[in-house]
Amino acid sequence: MITTFDEARKIIHALASERAIVFAHDEEIIPLDRAVGRTIRSNIHSPLSTPTFDSATVDGYAVIASQTSHASPGTPVRLRCMGVFRPGDRPIDVDDRIIANYVTCVELHTGAPFPIVKSTQRPYDAIVLRDHATILEEGGTGRLIEIVRPPLTSWHKRIAGSDFRQNEIILPRGTSVVPKHIMALASVGIRQISVNKLVQIAIVAVGSELTTTPIHNQALKYQIPDADGPYLTAALREMGEQATYWGVLPSHPGVVSAFLRDKLRNENVDIIITTGDVSRGANSCLAAALAQVGAEIHVQGIAMQPGETAILASLTDATFNALQPSHSPAEPSYAPDLTSIQPSPVAKPGNIGRRPPIIFAIPGSPVAAACCFRFLITPYIRILVGMQPEQEILARVALMRSNLNTSITPSTARHLNLPRSLTLTNNNFNTPTNNPPTATAAAFLTPEAAEMVVQGSQHYDLFRHAVLRSQHDGVFVEVGWERSVAKASPFTDSNCWLHVRREQDGVRAGETGKVYPFCPLKS
Repeated sequence: MITTFDEARKIIHALASERAIVFAHDEEIIPLDRAVGRTIRSNIHSPLSTPTFDSATVDGYAVIASQTSHASPGTPVRLRCMGVFRPGDRPIDVDDRIIANYVTCVELHTGAPFPIVKSTQRPYDAIVLRDHATILEEGGTGRLIEIVRPPLTSWHKRIAGSDFRQNEIILPRGTSVVPKHIMALASVGIRQISVNKLVQIAIVAVGSELTTTPIHNQALKYQIPDADGPYLTAALREMGEQATYWGVLPSHPGVVSAFLRDKLRNENVDIIITTGDVSRGANSCLAAALAQVGAEIHVQGIAMQPGETAILASLTDATFNALQPSHSPAEPSYAPDLTSIQPSPVAKPGNIGRRPPIIFAIPGSPVAAACCFRFLITPYIRILVGMQPEQEILARVALMRSNLNTSITPSTARHLNLPRSLTLTNNNFNTPTNNPPTATAAAFLTPEAAEMVVQGSQHYDLFRHAVLRSQHDGVFVEVGWERSVAKASPFTDSNCWLHVRREQDGVRAGETGKVYPFCPLKS
């Protein structure tokens, strides 16, 4: 029985949460310059309050506010400069006595610390801008200065402890590190951090029509290059995880199951993703192969479009352990040409005692694979590594205006995400001699059709690739009519997904939609 999208996500959450407990036991200590993209294992606290001292944010003269607060054009205050402080200088005590009506001051360069008042052992508390001071004399008695306006106490200074406080949480557990976090951590003197280990993920495409070699003029007919494997590998690496592309297998349950057994025995992975051959019923190559491996099927078919034939499976600890060399005899590994079977290599030590990987078997159509990755696999990874819950972006929905100039025919119209209120008949088309009837989409657009951007479904959660734009009057998500799951070009022109929930009538122009960027936002 097909599983609703919400129920599938609950199952994914439960499986990931269970494995996250074990996953969190492993950690890596890495330097900051290698931390971008990694997930914080536990809360990071500031070891000190910053800045550790008051410093100047402009060039000027440090003074004591109470000695200069009466400065005005009628009652100017005269200052005697006692020296110069530059960035990196250690603050020293300065005599604060008023001698011969001259108040003491110290010249400060931007970034320099404030001197210490000798009588109170507190820092000088104000600064006079250089432009606000008039030099009266330079020479043997030092620089003599006059000011005619009082300084403001807390202006033009970086106050000690005004940034991070000691023991304050800088980054909470589950944060995915981005460059701005490196700035914060480095500013308090942290040079290395504890992060979760990378998720090890392997991808294999299944389809006798697929090839990993470049297509050229002499290539066999009816063979196509695999797009899913390279895409998923790149998308996972963009998330900061460790992804390995295992290549392409033919559509044969025995071959696929032998390959999976070999990899489960000898490779140390947390997730296995297969693409293709997940059709419903007895014709599903992956369902048969997973059964032969002894996998437990948690979900087979999800009420989402695209991606409704996705499968979620795992192995029990007993089944997984039985595959290890210490429990079972060596089994021949899969050979690409099915003629030269070679023995499996020695199992990697790290495999023993680890939890079995989760297996996502997703459709092979590129857009469907991308959708399953974004809304099934990505949430699993985020929970596994303890990342913070993702928040959708809200944007006003609009019809992509280029749709109006789309050239369509009766045969191609059914592949478009056309509103149901459009009635397609040959009467709407021009019919040139010896050519199929054609028309632009504008020929069918009624006011009702223009208003409904995506028609909803009573049974399925719908996902449409779209373009998120920021305009002068707000943030918009523009949705196209093209929804073929096999076409890469419309997907390439997009940058986000629009989610229309099950039992929602749809989304109309101007309504607010829930949007998710192709790559999840780090923070």
